[in-house]
Amino acid sequence: MNKKYLKAQTILEYAVFIGVIAAVLVAMQVYVKRAAQGGMRASLDNIGEQYNPTRTTGDSSTHLIMSTTTSSAEGLSTYEVLRQHQARTVDEQVGK
Repeated sequence: MNKKYLKAQTILEYAVFIGVIAAVLVAMQVYVKRAAQGGMRASLDNIGEQYNPTRTTGDSSTHLIMSTTTSSAEGLSTYEVLRQHQARTVDEQVGK
């Protein structure tokens, strides 16, 4: 009869052990979820500001370099370089 009680006690110990492990995993679920959300938040913060279709800003820059050489009837030549730079900042709001 002692063997029967020993087997029941062993089964009960395993059941309690499995129950404790399950409770620990359920309790850790909150911390694991928060850690995953924190990692995703950090990654998204590294991306930068998100696109807003109603508010758009941008910079535009244009460089133009043109050179011309002209000759005259007297054999004289002139060389002219035209350099032009345009920069502008665009800030427009679309919609309401």
